[in-house]
Amino acid sequence: MCELLFSYKVFALNIDLKKIDGVESFVISNLDANYKISTQKKFVKIQILGKKAKNQFYKQLNNNYFDFISLFNVLNHVDIVISAKDGYEIVSKKEQNTLIIQPKKTMQEKQTTLQQNYVDSSLFVKPNFNIDLIQTKPTAQNIFFSGLGAYSQKNYQAAIPEFIKLTNNSNNEFFLNALYLLASSYEKLGDYDKSIKIYHEILNYSLELDAPGKIMYKIAKIYKKQNDSRYLDILKKLVEEYPYSDYADKAKFELGDAFFKDKNYNKAVLYYSSITKENSLYKIGMLRAGYIFYLEQNYPQAAYLFYLVNFNNLDIKNNEKYIASAAYVFCRMKDFKSANSVFSFIKNTQSPDFYIAKAECDFMENKPQAAQNTVNEAIKAFPNNDQVKMEKAKIDLLTKSLSEKEIENIANQYKNNNEISPLALWSLARIYYNQKDYLKVLNLYSKIINSSSSILDNFKNLAQDSLNKYASESAQNLNEKSMYNAVKLSKNLKLNLNSCNLARGFMYLGQYAYAFDSLDKVSECYRIIKANYEIQKGNIKNAMQNLNSIKDQDYINMIFARISYANGDYNKSKAFFEKCLKSKDELLKQFAQLQIAKINIDQNVQSKPINDKNFKAVFLRESEFLNGLYYFNKKDYTNALKNLEKVENYKKYSEQAYFYETLCLINMGQKSLALKKLSILEHNYPDSTLSKKLKILLQ
Repeated sequence: MCELLFSYKVFALNIDLKKIDGVESFVISNLDANYKISTQKKFVKIQILGKKAKNQFYKQLNNNYFDFISLFNVLNHVDIVISAKDGYEIVSKKEQNTLIIQPKKTMQEKQTTLQQNYVDSSLFVKPNFNIDLIQTKPTAQNIFFSGLGAYSQKNYQAAIPEFIKLTNNSNNEFFLNALYLLASSYEKLGDYDKSIKIYHEILNYSLELDAPGKIMYKIAKIYKKQNDSRYLDILKKLVEEYPYSDYADKAKFELGDAFFKDKNYNKAVLYYSSITKENSLYKIGMLRAGYIFYLEQNYPQAAYLFYLVNFNNLDIKNNEKYIASAAYVFCRMKDFKSANSVFSFIKNTQSPDFYIAKAECDFMENKPQAAQNTVNEAIKAFPNNDQVKMEKAKIDLLTKSLSEKEIENIANQYKNNNEISPLALWSLARIYYNQKDYLKVLNLYSKIINSSSSILDNFKNLAQDSLNKYASESAQNLNEKSMYNAVKLSKNLKLNLNSCNLARGFMYLGQYAYAFDSLDKVSECYRIIKANYEIQKGNIKNAMQNLNSIKDQDYINMIFARISYANGDYNKSKAFFEKCLKSKDELLKQFAQLQIAKINIDQNVQSKPINDKNFKAVFLRESEFLNGLYYFNKKDYTNALKNLEKVENYKKYSEQAYFYETLCLINMGQKSLALKKLSILEHNYPDSTLSKKLKILLQ
């Protein structure tokens, strides 16, 4: 009967903690890969070749036998390390494609106290010897102690010859100790090449306890002093070959620091978080691993690691910023109780990091005045600290009602700061938004669009709303430059443009491609534009298909008016356009008024010229052209010329304007001027049928 306690999957590999015959055991199944297994006292290490764990894994256990299990990616394999509690050792057995790891009670060993002799480490086999004060013969013992005495007095030059005498015979009982102290002496004197060579030689011998790990760690430290990148390779090798050594944890910490410095954060976290919990470096390693996630703004992961740290008895010195970051992260997770507890450990240090994190937390806890008080205290304590000044600017932006000028000063002062600058521009943008200066909002947004600021989403929403308002205003004024700019801004700033007013404005300009780009494709406004587009192309049947889903009666009247006009039913068209004159849509009213005038002029029933004072942009040009035709019909050729010449450079009217201008000049008897107008018409429109008609008249 097996009771499943927990399970963790590494690719095709399953690791389960189960009870087998009443004993909690690890069962590693689906073991379809080459592996090596080794044991050392209360540890067992399973190395599975050609595998990688998806994530570094550390699991504390709360039972009678096991302390923890960890997964650790190393080069081209994954290591699984399982630790037994005191009084137990670990045994393993293979069954089919499965490994079973079980605890076994150990025999109580007699406690013995190891006497520390002549070397400050119990790394090597210690020789037995007796001191004979009368003996004067230069024995190996006397030579060794002579060298040791010089070494203790830091007289390494004198110690070296003595130790060398003992390195010619590997069978003498002082051999390894002499080699070690010889290498250390060369290291003290800065002769690193000789020191490293001897340390490597020592590794060729059978060493006790932590000796191999210590020697490799010393070699790595020497390489580091020389700025030799090989120190990382030695540390990695130490971790791989001696994972249970105390120096393996030191090596992991060193590797974490090295990768942290190079901003290789993934590897740094991997090494920091794999330090064994019993090691004194564990707290600092987890603290720095959490700090990395804090820098990456991955606050949930940072919080997970910080919660594993016991802040009691933690070495505060040089770790204030990491502890402050933990408090900040807890605040981000809305755990203000834990944050305040962490703050208590560094409160008396009065470090800048404490004040900065505390001010941030005060703000997140919705205590703006407390945030101001905290940052003001920081300014008094550290008036010249740039980080404190930055925090002051940030808190001011978040909690004070600053003037436009004050915000601009902060924006200019911190224009290259990736945190303060976006916040200042955001504060400034809100002022411009309230002033309805939407283009300024969009210009400010363009400056931070590629930043990773926390306010970017809010800024984008404000910019999105500002774009649609800017587009709508541009269309209502028929400001063609601004209308095209709105479309351009939408693409450059990657904002979704959805302005019915802008789309209608482009429709009146005859720019249907831009009109469609200005709209949500499922909106009623889109269908209105689509119906007008089909009428423009002469596809009346297609236009009619869009009418059933349109509810805006004013634009229904407009569409029916245009369809009637296309079918030649001018009276019906005029009747529908007259209904549009009652609309609240100013542009539609102007469009309808001009269309009615156009029909009247075509029928020569227009009683007076169009009053063009209220018309804008394209509608103004349309009114000028129609007035030209009105005066032409009334044979007032002078006024007809004045109006037609105003629109002769606009593509929509140019050909007809030159045609009627030439007719006016012919009727006024000014043949030479008429010929000049005709030549322009022929030059600009060589295939025009209108120019051929004029030639006949002139002949």
